[in-house]
Amino acid sequence: MSVLSPRYVLKPDPHSSHSIILRWLGEGRGRRLLDVGAADGLLSRQLTAAGWRVTAIEGDPALAQVGARHCERMITVNLDREIPVGEGPFDVIVYGDVLEHLVDPLRVLVELDRGLGPSGFVIISLPNIAHLWIRLLLLVGRFDYLDRGILDHSHLRFFTERSMRAMLADAGLSIERFTATPAPLYQILPVSWHRPWVAATHSINAVVVMVHPDYQYDPRLVPQIIEPIVNGGADVVLGSRLKEGSALAQGMPWWKFLANRFLTGLENGVFSLSLSEYHTGYRAFRREVLETVNFLANSDGFVFDQEIIAQVVAARFRIAEIAVPTRYFPEASSASFIASVGYGLRILSVLFWFTLNQRGLRRSRRFDSLRARYTRLP
Repeated sequence: MSVLSPRYVLKPDPHSSHSIILRWLGEGRGRRLLDVGAADGLLSRQLTAAGWRVTAIEGDPALAQVGARHCERMITVNLDREIPVGEGPFDVIVYGDVLEHLVDPLRVLVELDRGLGPSGFVIISLPNIAHLWIRLLLLVGRFDYLDRGILDHSHLRFFTERSMRAMLADAGLSIERFTATPAPLYQILPVSWHRPWVAATHSINAVVVMVHPDYQYDPRLVPQIIEPIVNGGADVVLGSRLKEGSALAQGMPWWKFLANRFLTGLENGVFSLSLSEYHTGYRAFRREVLETVNFLANSDGFVFDQEIIAQVVAARFRIAEIAVPTRYFPEASSASFIASVGYGLRILSVLFWFTLNQRGLRRSRRFDSLRARYTRLP
């Protein structure tokens, strides 16, 4: 009995294209999705488990037969010869590393996207032929095809960011969210290197840490605050002064403590979360969060910290928190009572506009641009 050994396997590391696609899609809740180039169901299996109703397209009959068990319907067709019609409407179409294998990817995009529903969107993953590694190979006169990767021998089309954007514009699509993935070190380097070296390399590329420069927070806790992001468990991590221990015992003024408790309770209710606090000056963000949220529209004051949290919640990114100690002493900067009252009022304003936006009563550009999708141009 022969066992099919697929050339393409799920890339489970948190910085891979597969992990990003799955994070961006989230829970399906019965929505319909078209998985183009499904292979043996490596993504369809995960998406079905997440509650998506998956229809898949695959050109290889043997792979399609295996993948059919992981989706509602498997369509076996060579997209260079025939494009199936009438299968929609779909809420999402996923082109996961497939367009580069096609003779005319623009035609396939245009035809399949006719099956999108009125508010449907697409997610596309493509290799970048302008990657630094390819440039270095060309510099030394090498352009050797391989079994997988950017120079996969089955790739018929090559894309740079510029040519990809041009193709999407020609297909009538506008980009609402864009990110790049780091080199797939997990697939290249020995397993023994993954935890100490690969995770550290990816975290440098993928995580941004913010620490208020008032010496109240210990920067030596950076490895702990980025760990949930590096491990793929969160997109944003807050260093909470109130998760463990007593902030009052560490010197927090009583009136700040009471205001923190009131505002945090209100924010938990508005954001439907259960965090111990939102007003920390110690935070870590996955890179794609900052590439997505419209933080340039925010204030230059302290309320920026709460505006970006509202944007993160609106974009449905995952927030975690860890306990961090803090210090209050005369040399550290600390807002006065009057300044703190102004800060609190501005937070109430943020929550007010966030609520109106989420209920569709008044749209705000600060939140509207955060939807993780491509949209069809009018």
